Amino acid sequence: MSLSARDPRTIGVAVAALVIAFVAAFAIGSATKSSGSSGGGSQVQPLQTAPPAPAVGALAAPAALPAAARAPKAKPKASPTPTTSTPSPTPAPTPTPSPTPAPPSGGGGGGGGGGSGPVIVG
Repeated sequence: MSLSARDPRTIGVAVAALVIAFVAAFAIGSATKSSGSSGGGSQVQPLQTAPPAPAVGALAAPAALPAAARAPKAKPKASPTPTTSTPSPTPAPTPTPSPTPAPPSGGGGGGGGGGSGPVIVG
């Protein structure tokens, strides 16, 4: 693997594209720039803010809170089960019957009946 310069034509095209991009950017910037000496443009107006909100003192509570209707019930603590107890045997799960396979379809189609059976009109 050798470190050689790329084709001079490719480098020239890349440099030309870079120069064209910068020229286009500066042209667009100068075309959209408004000069302050022309005077006809709109002037920037300072933002007028609303007056500050009036200070409100802390409100005193009108009365003390009423007592609770009833005292909350204490949750009973669960007593730890002794570890020396014998574990109860778990019943073996009953086997479920396997589903029966669907009957094979009688061919490709699948639309509508074959004309057999009663027709209900209603």
